[in-house]
Amino acid sequence: MLENRDLIERIEKFGLEPYKVGEEITVGSQHLVMRYGYEKVIKLPRNSLRTHITGRFNASAVRHHIDLIDKYFTQFYVDTEVLSTTDGNDYLIIQDYLSDGEYFGKSNFHLVKDQFSELLKINKNLMKNEGKSLDFFGFHGLMMTTSSFLTGKAKNYLMSNLFLDSPHSNPRLLIMDTNLSELKRDHDDGYMRVVLDSLMNKVSYNYIGKLTI
Repeated sequence: MLENRDLIERIEKFGLEPYKVGEEITVGSQHLVMRYGYEKVIKLPRNSLRTHITGRFNASAVRHHIDLIDKYFTQFYVDTEVLSTTDGNDYLIIQDYLSDGEYFGKSNFHLVKDQFSELLKINKNLMKNEGKSLDFFGFHGLMMTTSSFLTGKAKNYLMSNLFLDSPHSNPRLLIMDTNLSELKRDHDDGYMRVVLDSLMNKVSYNYIGKLTI
C-alpha cells in the first residue's frame, strides 16, 4: 500500500484511491509509473534533471500529444485518459495495464518488423506536418541501448517507450509513452526542450538505422 504522504495527497486530488496504487513499474525522465488496481497503470509527472532543464509538460500539452498519437498512429494507440487539476499544471495519465507483453527491442524485432516499418513511415509524416516525433527509446531504453553498443552487445538494445503485446500469439506493437518530442518551437515550447528533443531524435534514428539492418 502507498505510504508516501505527498503521493497520496496528489492521487487523492484526482479522485483516485491510494489503496489501489501498487508496485512502481519504472521511473522515467518525466514520469513515475505505477500499477493502479489490476487493470490500470498511472503516470505522474515528476521533477528531474530533464524537467529542470526543459520544464514540465502541462495537461493541455499532454492531451494534445495524445490526440496526435490517436490521429496518426491509430493502430498502435493504447486508450489513454488524462486527469488534471483546475489550473492544468498538475495531471495524471491512466492507461490499461497490459499483462501479456514485453518491451520492444532486438530480441523480438522480427515479430513485428513490418509493423515497425509502418510506424516509422507514419512518424515521418508526423515530423513533417506537426514538427513532433515519437520518443522511441525513452530514458531507460536510451541508456540500455547506448550501453549495448559500448559493450559490443547490440542485440540487447531496447525501445522502452514501445511495447509488444501478446508476443507469443498475436504480436502487436503499441505506443506506451504519449509524450512526443518537440522538434520545432512554438509558443508553448522552451528553447532547451526543442534543442534536447531534436538531439535525442537524431540519436534515436541513428540507433534505429544500425539496429534494424
